[in-house]
Order: sequence, then structure tokens, then C-alpha cells
Amino acid sequence: MRISTAQLYTQASASMLEGQTKLAQTQARLASGKNFTSLAEDPVGANQVVSLKRELSQIEMFQNNIDATRRRLELTDTTLGQYQNSLDRARTLILQSANSTLTDVDRRSISFEIAEIVKEMAGLMNTRDSKGEYLFSGSKGTDEAYTLESGRYQFKGDSYNREIQIASGVYVASTDSGARVFESLATDTAISVTGSLRTSIVDYKITNPDLYKRLVQSEGDIQLQVFRVTPDATDPLSTGLVYSIVDSAGAPLTDSVGNVLAGIPYTDTEREVDVELPGLALTLSLPLDADASTSDASLLITGDPKSVLSNFSVNDSALFSEFMLANGNLGINTSYDELTGSYVWEMVNSESPASVLASGSYPQPGIGEITTGTPVVFPARFAALAESGVFSLSINGVESSPISLSADYYDGPSLVVALQSAIALDPLLSSAGVTASYDAVTGLRFTLVDKSAELNFALPNAQASSQLGITSNKFDLSIGGMEVDLRLELPTTQQSYQEQLRYVAPETAELQLEQPPTNPLNALLTISEALRVPMEGDTEAREAFDAAVALVLDQTLVAQSRVSESSASVGSRLNGLDSAQASNTDFKLMTEGTLSAVEDLDYAAASTELAKRQLALQAAYSSFAKIQGLSLFNYLN
Repeated sequence: MRISTAQLYTQASASMLEGQTKLAQTQARLASGKNFTSLAEDPVGANQVVSLKRELSQIEMFQNNIDATRRRLELTDTTLGQYQNSLDRARTLILQSANSTLTDVDRRSISFEIAEIVKEMAGLMNTRDSKGEYLFSGSKGTDEAYTLESGRYQFKGDSYNREIQIASGVYVASTDSGARVFESLATDTAISVTGSLRTSIVDYKITNPDLYKRLVQSEGDIQLQVFRVTPDATDPLSTGLVYSIVDSAGAPLTDSVGNVLAGIPYTDTEREVDVELPGLALTLSLPLDADASTSDASLLITGDPKSVLSNFSVNDSALFSEFMLANGNLGINTSYDELTGSYVWEMVNSESPASVLASGSYPQPGIGEITTGTPVVFPARFAALAESGVFSLSINGVESSPISLSADYYDGPSLVVALQSAIALDPLLSSAGVTASYDAVTGLRFTLVDKSAELNFALPNAQASSQLGITSNKFDLSIGGMEVDLRLELPTTQQSYQEQLRYVAPETAELQLEQPPTNPLNALLTISEALRVPMEGDTEAREAFDAAVALVLDQTLVAQSRVSESSASVGSRLNGLDSAQASNTDFKLMTEGTLSAVEDLDYAAASTELAKRQLALQAAYSSFAKIQGLSLFNYLN
């Protein structure tokens, strides 16, 4: 191979330039202290550096969050400690005020100190952190937690706590809502009265709060009902008006002497009634005959969502009210009878055991075909009847037009011809290929082309039922002054259905227990006001004051317990911050070590490499100096 002089010069220059470039890169790495100074030198390493620095930034954010949360929780802990001290002092003063040897002037002096303690506690409950946000406002950090409105403190925050991330996947509540810490005190038991008869309850008194609470817990809300029944023929003053007092399920209550408060008659001259319930005394002024509602009573239907009760109406309100009064809430139970292969239903009362008031069965649905199961007694006469035989067929729940029979039929074939003619006129039945036939044993039969479709009889009238033996999955039940339509959609996969029918009187009043929560500020304001009421020589005032003292002592005890729980929660979260900080520190050291291994330069190795490259470059320079004077012409000369 021939190598020209120019080629020798070119190769030598390229080698020296490459050596100079690598030497410059090594010098740059030594100067920067990094393994690489551009992405091109090590793309994989550069990507690792970016990821590791991102992780370090996130750890730094977590540490900042921990510092901010620690300051806020430590402030909360200090505030709750001061709040607890103020509450302890107020409780001591209240206990002191209960001393019967104190005068009105002494109690008044105590009330002034309690009022000042309330102001101090209100300031603590509105404490702000270093950012100016309220500690106990929940997520509404910029809103004042408690404001004084109409002489009482109202909580203006919400029930949420602000959470902050302190580690990967770890969040901690940095605040405590005043709704949880302070709004925990029950007030005196009270009652709210609603409904059209609310004015009939002219007075009530809770005679025993504990008994009344137990009554409400077991029976629910209490309801007063007024309705009409058939007037007593032996009493000329009877208007048929009666009243009941029932629980939330509609069952009558029993008064304190054992009388059942159901359907009690009254007149215009005897409408002022006193009722004693466990823990509750009621004074009633029942409506006059002229003022009482003439609206019908009704039913509230609850139970299985796949209802079998499709319609309900009252045609005799007095009879209906008497029926419901005698039987209580009703139940309609539907179940599958394996012996007959059909569904049966029954209406039962509220007795234990329940009595059956009415019952029936739904026919077995047909799949592909259906029969009446009963032979027709010929001649089947419809021509001379006032009402023609009418029924429908339903295919997969879709009903056909009515099929009418208005002639006399003396045998099966003539009846089948009439039925087939009517089927041909109906779009649903004709398109489905329904055919009619008759058998002397099983009666009428209707067959579908589609053997998997459901076929049912629908809405037969009395003539079709009696003459042809057709029944359907719909019943019209007339009982107790009401009309109830029952209809079971077949086929079904459920084995049973239950529905409850609760009586709804035309006029009612509901009594509901009310115990709105309050806070220690308002509880202390109430006792402060009670301390200023003169009571020397007034036994009734003294009893009221003693009751107020007993209530506020219970309230402050609950408040102290709730604050102690909150302080414990703050302490546990501070411990959690310490643990998270230690974990973050360990993870930071590990990440920094990995980053250093990827990014930082090994100076010993780099210095060795620099010396090697310097030696290689010097050798290149020396060799080039020797060959640069070589030429073929010099050899020829």
C-alpha cells in the first residue's frame, strides 16, 4: 500500500488534535470536580443525576413541611395547655359558687371572674400561627374560629383538618378543628314540634330527661294523630274524632299508667287533655270538630324495592281509619310455593303472631305457552251478558290490546275460531305467531312461536274469569275502606317479597328530641348569668341554680376530657414528625451518596488519566518532529 507524504501529515495532525481534545476534557473534569460536564458525555448518568436531585428536592420540601407542622403543633399544644388551666380555674370557681353559705354578692363577684376567664379562653380558641392562620378553624384558616353573636360564641370554621405531606405517602394533620376539640358539649334536652297539629300541643315539660331520652332511643320520634272514625251512635255528642300518640313506626305508645294511646275519642267539650309519657308531660288542645281536617288518611308504603303493590286508594276514610286502628300497620308478604309452583300473597296485621286478613295466589307464568288449567263449561254465553268477556295477553311484559268475546259459544272449535280472529287483529299477538287451541282437560291454550318467551294472561274482567277460568298476576283487593292493587311481575328470581303499609293520619304533629351541641364558652356564660340572679330566700331560684351548676360541671368535665384527648393526639403527631424526619434524613444521606457516586469525580483516577494523556501527546509531538522532514526527494538527493 502506498502512503503519501500528505497522508502522513494528516494522520499525525489528527492524532495530535484528538490527544489535545481528550486532554482538555480531562482538565475540564478536574476543574469542575464532576464526572461529566455535558449530557453527551454520559446520557444515562445525567438522567440519574436529574432524578436523584429531584428526590433530594422533595426530601427538602418534606423537611420544610415537618418544621412548619412542628411549629404549628407545638403552638397548639401550648394553647391547649393554657386553655386547660383556664377551664380548671373556671371549674374551681363554679364548685365554690355552689356553697350555700355564699351571699348573692359573693356569687356575683365569682360571675365577673368567670366572665373574664371566658374572654381569655375565647382568645386562646382564636389563636393564630406564624402565617396568621387560625389554629382551630379547620380548613378555613383565614376565618376567625369563634365570634360573639347575640351574647353567645358561634363556631365559624368547619370540621376538616388541614393535612400536610411529611414523607412519601405520609400525611399528618397540622391543625385541629374546633368542631372536634370544643364543640362537644350537650345542652339541656329540648323538643321541637312540627306538623299541622303543632298548635294542638300547647305545652310540654320534660319531667325526667333520662327517661325521656330512653323513650326516644327505643321508640324514635313521637307523633300525635287526629282522624275520624264512624261516630258512636250511643253518644249524641260523638263526632267520630279520635286521637292517637304513636312512635316513629306508627305503633301506639302507652302512658305512664299503662293506657294504650290509640283511637281515643274526644268531643268539642272534652278536647283539653293531659298526657303523661315516660319522662314527658304533654298538654293537648285537640282540634274542634269544625276545624278538624276532612282529608282522607293514607298509607306510607315501604319495603322491598320490587313492589307488588301497584296502586292504593281510600274510598271510605272513616272505615279505613277504623280498620287501621284495629289492625295496626299492615304487611303484604309474597312467597314462592314449591308445592303448587306459584307465588302466594297474604295481607297480615301487626299482631304477634300476625293474623292473615286476606290472601291469594298468582298463576304460574307460561314460557312459550300458557293454559287456563280449567275446562270451559259450554255453552259459554257472552251475548246476553251486560259485559262482554275481556282479557289481554302479555308477551315478555308487553300487553296486547283487549280481546273481547260478545257471542255465545257451544264448543271448543267455535271458541278457538273467535279467539284466533281477535288475535289476528292485534299487531303484537299476530307478529308473535300466537295460536289458540282448546283441550277438554286443561282448557284454553295459547302458544308462541318463540318457545323461550314469557306469556301471561293480563287484566281479565269478571266475565272472562268466571266463564273461561282466566286469572292473571294482578289482584284488586277491597278491604277496610281501601282499594289495593297487587301485581307481581313474572318471571322473577326472588323467592319472597315483603312490604309494610303504615297508617298516615290526615293531621299530625311530631315531637323530636333536640340537644344541639355547644362549647365551654357558652356553658360558662350561662352559669355566669345564673350567678347574677338573686336567690337568697328563693327556694325555686336556688333549685334552678343548683341544676344549672350540675349541668355546667358535667359540661366542663366533658370539655376537659376532650381537650386531654386532643393534647394526646397532638403529642402523637409530634412523635410522628420526629420519626418521619429521621427517616427522611437517612433517605437523604443515601440519595446524596448515590448522587455523589454518579456525579462526583474520582480525582486520583482523573489525575492518572491526565498524566497518561500528557505523555501520549508529548510522544505524538516528538514522533511528528522526526517524520516531518522525511521525503522521497530527500532520499533521491
